[in-house]
Amino acid sequence: MDDKLKEIVEQYNQAKVGYKNPPKSTQFKKGQSGNPAGRKKKPVPKSLLEAMLLELSDTITIKENGKSAKMPKFELLAKAMVNDAIKNEKGPSRKIVAELILKTDIMDYKNMIVKRTIEAEPEIPPERQARVRAWLYSKLEELCREQMRQEDLNE
Repeated sequence: MDDKLKEIVEQYNQAKVGYKNPPKSTQFKKGQSGNPAGRKKKPVPKSLLEAMLLELSDTITIKENGKSAKMPKFELLAKAMVNDAIKNEKGPSRKIVAELILKTDIMDYKNMIVKRTIEAEPEIPPERQARVRAWLYSKLEELCREQMRQEDLNE
């Protein structure tokens, strides 16, 4: 009788559905995530070098000359090293910067500066371009008329 009673209680507990007792078919399966399309896991670096490269590739916001600018950490590190090399004559950063400059081809450096300058130039909106073009044409027309008057007076 005891076994039969246990069996009935077990069936009742399995069939019981309600508050805090969802149906067994809708419960999470063991070992399966409740949010399979959820947030991705952060990549685990394989080495110290990879961890440093991951960290240096992050972007941070800094204030430079009173303006906020987003900059990768490796650029900030390079800036700090160059500034330290300028300030400290006998520091290790001076040697590192000097070695990097000696290894770099001067034409690559020139091309990098030109590319950076072009990227930094603000793009002129088409409306402003049209206004400037119209103003230049009007000035050119005035100059041509003035030159024609001068030629007429000289004849």
